[in-house]
Amino acid sequence: MTNYMKKLIFFALLVAFSLTLSAAKYDIRLFDITGEYYNSKKIRSAINTQYIIVDFFSATCSPCRKSLPKLNRLHKKYNKKGVMAVVVAQPAGFDDEKEELAKLKQFAKKHHLRIPILFDTWQKVAERYKVGKEGGYDVPQYFILDKKGAIIFTTKKWKDIEKKIKQLIR
Repeated sequence: MTNYMKKLIFFALLVAFSLTLSAAKYDIRLFDITGEYYNSKKIRSAINTQYIIVDFFSATCSPCRKSLPKLNRLHKKYNKKGVMAVVVAQPAGFDDEKEELAKLKQFAKKHHLRIPILFDTWQKVAERYKVGKEGGYDVPQYFILDKKGAIIFTTKKWKDIEKKIKQLIR
């Protein structure tokens, strides 16, 4: 095997390895507010999933609370066309995690939410997605991932998410 071939093989392996790391970088491994475990593979393997909307949310964020029912409607409207939505809830600063989960459950019930609300207790998923800002987390933030888990779109504005999903599923 020539030196050139060895370099070419090494480069190909390096690219393949970095692509694997890139998808793992945005992996989600969290429990939802009912205690059910979710990971990226489970989310992506839901029937017919082509795109995943990840919404970073906090119960103390007014724009977050306003957009969640809209996200629920979008999920319901486009789910059969391959769109799955998940909410990654950030701790809102309550002293007690049980109190925080109870408030999230109450909110979900009040708004008849049918999308998974995952609780990012230690904010590890938010760190992976670089949602942070000094002194807290910059929410709401929305990400659209493709079927392989790569980020294809990100925004802080709800209207941009709805517009992009409509473009993608045409």
